[in-house]
Amino acid sequence: MKRTVFARLMLLFFMIYQIWALILIFRYPLTGINLQKNAAQEWTIASFEAYSIASQLDFRIGDVINEVNGVAPDQHESVRLFKSIDQADTIRASRGNIPVDINLRSISSISAYDIVALLAEISSFLIAGLLAGKVKHSPSSFYLSGIFLNIAAIFMSLTTSVRGDPSGKLLIGTFIMFLPVIFYKFLHEYLIEKGTPGFPYHWGKWYCMLLAVPVLIQMFYILGLTGSVQLYEWVSNMILGVSILGISGDLVLLFYFYRKYKKDNPHIAVLIRIVFCSLFLSVSPIMLLSFLPRFLFGHEWLNSLQMSWFIFLFPLTFVYLLATRRLYDIDLITRRILFTVVIAIIPSLIFTGTARLLFGEAANGERLALAFFIQLIGISFVLYILENLTTRLEPALFPRKYRLQLALKSISRNLGTISTFQEMREIILKDIVDTLEVSGAAIMLLEEGKEELIAVGVAEHGHILRLIQEKKQEDGGYVCFAITRQEEYTAYLAVSPKRSGTMLGHEEMHWLQLILTYLAVSLENVQLIRKLDNKIQTLSSVVPKEEEAGNLQWFRKLMFGLQEKERVRIAMDIHDSTMQDLFFLKRRLETVQDEHMLTAEGTKALGQAARYIDMINAGLRQSCFELHPYLLRDIGLVATLGKLLQMERASSDFRIDFSTTDIPPIEEVDLEVKQHVFRMIQELLNNAKKYSRASVVCISLQLHTGALSVEYADDGVGFEEKRPVVREIGSSGRGIEQMKSRVLSMNGSYGLSTSPGKGVTFWARFPAGSQLNRA
Repeated sequence: MKRTVFARLMLLFFMIYQIWALILIFRYPLTGINLQKNAAQEWTIASFEAYSIASQLDFRIGDVINEVNGVAPDQHESVRLFKSIDQADTIRASRGNIPVDINLRSISSISAYDIVALLAEISSFLIAGLLAGKVKHSPSSFYLSGIFLNIAAIFMSLTTSVRGDPSGKLLIGTFIMFLPVIFYKFLHEYLIEKGTPGFPYHWGKWYCMLLAVPVLIQMFYILGLTGSVQLYEWVSNMILGVSILGISGDLVLLFYFYRKYKKDNPHIAVLIRIVFCSLFLSVSPIMLLSFLPRFLFGHEWLNSLQMSWFIFLFPLTFVYLLATRRLYDIDLITRRILFTVVIAIIPSLIFTGTARLLFGEAANGERLALAFFIQLIGISFVLYILENLTTRLEPALFPRKYRLQLALKSISRNLGTISTFQEMREIILKDIVDTLEVSGAAIMLLEEGKEELIAVGVAEHGHILRLIQEKKQEDGGYVCFAITRQEEYTAYLAVSPKRSGTMLGHEEMHWLQLILTYLAVSLENVQLIRKLDNKIQTLSSVVPKEEEAGNLQWFRKLMFGLQEKERVRIAMDIHDSTMQDLFFLKRRLETVQDEHMLTAEGTKALGQAARYIDMINAGLRQSCFELHPYLLRDIGLVATLGKLLQMERASSDFRIDFSTTDIPPIEEVDLEVKQHVFRMIQELLNNAKKYSRASVVCISLQLHTGALSVEYADDGVGFEEKRPVVREIGSSGRGIEQMKSRVLSMNGSYGLSTSPGKGVTFWARFPAGSQLNRA
């Protein structure tokens, strides 16, 4: 409650003072003219501040000031209190016997200096408000908001202080000295929240007593109760010294507690190290480059307004820590920043030294310091983002390496879908051949005296076997690696020579070594799946009733997988044996016709036989396609269905209408779903040809809200739906029941509407994405 009341009072004070600050900003320009008395006790111009508008005025160092706002300089408040000309409308001066009269009302009162200060102030207020609204129940967050409010007050009073306002001079000194106190209190509460005893309370009390001294002296001086201009200048230096002492004390305390907890509590030590590094990076620029030089030498090396932006680093770091409650990534970032800064120091020094040699006396100390600091920030920034930048530009800078990485990601992702040895040829070996630009690749499996080889492109079986037997890795352009060696089997990967005739490079060999680790795991999984398939096929002979198998989708998937595997085997056998035999038979008939003198009847008979062989081949080719729709992977589901429907239209008595939309999204559906959809439409068309006596069959394939839907309707005779009976695994059973089982195996849903004389309507929906994966 007390904190809430205090916060409201502070906000009320800020609002009132901000109005006053805006009045001064819009009323008076930043003159920034410092004065001193000469031997004749006349006020003369001693120097100009960095923000001074002297370039717009006809003043020079040494000019005598005669009047300010129509009165003698000693009677003007800013001259009397601070030896500077501020809040002036007119200035009358003289240079020798030449009068110099300046009217400041015609000059714009708002400068870039004011805009920067106001932006910093607004940013501080916004962050303090957001922090107070987001993190309400943390004591440390209250003091963190106080840090931002204190920073906002410093920038707000800065705009009045540089205009010679006594309240601004008093407030900016007070808030600068008070900042280490709020830092101290915040750190104390934050460490307590993290389980440490916190800082000793009396240290903060001593510092508060110390900072009260210059505040009181300043106040008495402004009220005219004590002192002189020399006393005020001494107190101003004292304020800088107290501020430096306070921040240094916070850092010393943090270092002490870090040493204390380094061994006993590493977690807390990491936290304190983060705090220390963040605070040091935040305050060191303004302390080392502005406050300390002004305290020791009477002038800043770099402008304190510019350096003050670094103050935001510390509180912003802890806004992140309090909001996310994360530490280790911040620790990594902090160490990375420190490391890049240390590396950037050397080139920054070299560039600054080069500038000093090139420009000589024109490059004074202040300019060199500013150049060094800007270069340090720039080089540190480039080094920090270099990793991310290199990653983004990698396709252009390192195209070969980038291509290998993409291929590795693709292969590692696809390996999870492999369940058979043959699938490795389609999924892995093709990628290896395309990526390495070799003429071929093969995997050889040696198991109990048997050899099993899968290959893509040119891969000589005998050459590969000889490399394995002779235990050679390279020979004749071939490269052979052992994938895995088990008691039951041994597997090898062989890569043929590159198409360009060059050798595989170091990066490519390293890439292949990485592929081997993935292949070893995948092969072990495939072998395990083989064993399980064999056991399940011998142990399982019937499929449970649908009502009893609601949780056996895996069993359904396995059964359909086995069916698909058997279809593929039969199709491959037909293609590689029967169709090849027919092809050679036709060639033999053509050779007989060309080499022997035959009668016209004999020639005609041979021609009819050749055409009959073509018909058989066409029928077998269609059967192979129906058994193994390999085009699903090559041209997609919609195009493959189009090919199927084209063949069915040629042999069907009914018209077939097919409609689909959103073809590209449909083709992104899993291959397993595509296979089931193809089989279902195939089964529906077979049933229609055998039993429906329909005149029109309509098929629709759509993708709606992440689900692939198949709809079938005909105007045939229909049938009376009956409950399915227990059936053996190898039998197809009733076609509709097979389709229902397919839908259930993919965690989908279906509907059937039919009755005698009413035709058949059937629909099914498959989850196309994450739902399927969870199934």
